[in-house]
Amino acid sequence: MMDRGLLWAFFRPTMWGRRALDLARVLSAHALGSRHPLFVQFLVTARCNLACTYCELPPMRFGEMTDDEVSAVLDDLCDCGMRKVSFTGGEPLLRGGLGAWIRRVKARGVFANVITNGWYLEERAQDLREADLVVVSVDGRAESHDAARGAGSHARALRGIETCRRLGVRVMTSTVLSRASVEDIPWVVNLAREFRGIAIFQPIEFAPGCVSERAGTLVLTPQEWRDACARLLAFKRSGAPIAYSRWFLERAVQGQSPGPCRLAGRLFCSVLPDGRVVPCNVLLGLATANGFLDARQVGVREAMRRMPRPDCAGCAAGYQPLDAMLRFRWWELR
Repeated sequence: MMDRGLLWAFFRPTMWGRRALDLARVLSAHALGSRHPLFVQFLVTARCNLACTYCELPPMRFGEMTDDEVSAVLDDLCDCGMRKVSFTGGEPLLRGGLGAWIRRVKARGVFANVITNGWYLEERAQDLREADLVVVSVDGRAESHDAARGAGSHARALRGIETCRRLGVRVMTSTVLSRASVEDIPWVVNLAREFRGIAIFQPIEFAPGCVSERAGTLVLTPQEWRDACARLLAFKRSGAPIAYSRWFLERAVQGQSPGPCRLAGRLFCSVLPDGRVVPCNVLLGLATANGFLDARQVGVREAMRRMPRPDCAGCAAGYQPLDAMLRFRWWELR
């Protein structure tokens, strides 16, 4: 299931003039291999108030751009054609400038969402009023969620969701599937139904550099992942609000990979807290490699042009719908 708000923001008739330019960029990426940051994950910080058992960020060290530097890079991204930005981290609500950055890109016609653990949503909700979407991490019932993320984090996340609902801000949940949380799939689906949102699920990734040493015993085996996808597929077929498409889940149940993100680094990219531009924020191990340039120093366009191509077989991190949309493979979105 694609986010309908994103589809509407991308295809609504009042934006067809800009969409024509977007389509030209998409076709150029296909035909010529050109690179344009249409969809961007912006890690505004690597800091976080929680210490989740499976998180890969704590061992990594990043510098952090100033508020003015973030604003300048966002302006550059907009000039280069950015249409959607996800502010994430770490915990993005640790940055005081987040509300101003949302308003800044919204003024340029950009779809803006925030990915958060929900801890600070109650006190910072006013800063998110203009966001198109807030994605809140909910790993299941309180017991499994708090065991992974810290005592009290579940209650704070749920109160944050309710605060966003009262303000009229659309909400999704994001659940990391592990051996500790996989049995909570029905609970999360029911929660999404209650607040009329969509539930996003993803496993702790198998890719090198994406799993903390502490998470080794939590990673689903391939068979456990297929079993989880079978449960999600059953919910999906019953009309449950699950983000994965039936096409994706059917392939996963059969043990098939959706394949690599062919447009990662070409039509979507990630900006790290220190300003470097990489193809994808899932493979954060790439951040230690040479060849990724700082957008503050060379500009976004040049940083993307000189970016090394990712060597990745694909993942379950949620890029598949965007990849399918931009490759005009609409049947993969069913």
